[in-house]
Amino acid sequence: MVAASDGWCDDDVFRATHRSRPFVKGTPMRVTATRVLLAVSILCAAVAASAQTVDEIVEKSLTALGGRAALAKVTSRSTSGKMTVSTPGGDVSGTIEVLNQAPNKSRTLINLDLTPLGAQSLVVDNRFDALAGREKVADRDAYALTITPAAGPVTHLFIDAESYLPAKMVVTIELPEIGSVEQTIEFADYRDVDGVKVPFRLKGSSAVQTFFTVISKVEHNVKIDPALFVKPAVK
Repeated sequence: MVAASDGWCDDDVFRATHRSRPFVKGTPMRVTATRVLLAVSILCAAVAASAQTVDEIVEKSLTALGGRAALAKVTSRSTSGKMTVSTPGGDVSGTIEVLNQAPNKSRTLINLDLTPLGAQSLVVDNRFDALAGREKVADRDAYALTITPAAGPVTHLFIDAESYLPAKMVVTIELPEIGSVEQTIEFADYRDVDGVKVPFRLKGSSAVQTFFTVISKVEHNVKIDPALFVKPAVK
């Protein structure tokens, strides 16, 4: 549960505070102290009532995305768009395609044109077959959730406290010749696709690069060749 109390809402504190001074019944000081304690107790009760569990936050986030019923109808998703990566040598552009198949298959294919940097194209092909508190994300309150999978890196997911849509994701990835890098992905421009909210703008940033992705098309329940999720044999 998200912490909502800093100790002032504890009954023992109230009793200790009330006993600390021998007030005379009916005096203005006693009346003032009683009103202060009453106001603080009401404030603490209101804060405690607003505290939410991780399960409640997740449920509200699912509702904001379209609801369990709408999400349950989506068995696959094909997402494509363009991306721009900012590097010390200048910006490079390319395309991105993401395929998802229930229950746990995904593929991300990125093609970048590196000719402005004096290199050839770069292809990144990743294939897979397989609550913490409240923080600020772009000046908005967000719930910080920690997702710990059975295998793989821990992911920190930030849910907007008003819309309950995912606002940001932070994960540590391993890059060849560089090592561990913390990668942040920010989600924006949510649009309705078949009753499900999908972000159409993404910004990725790390210590080594920044990239922007603009989604042009999202299709649900498309037929996807299972072979596209299988990692190619090492040559």
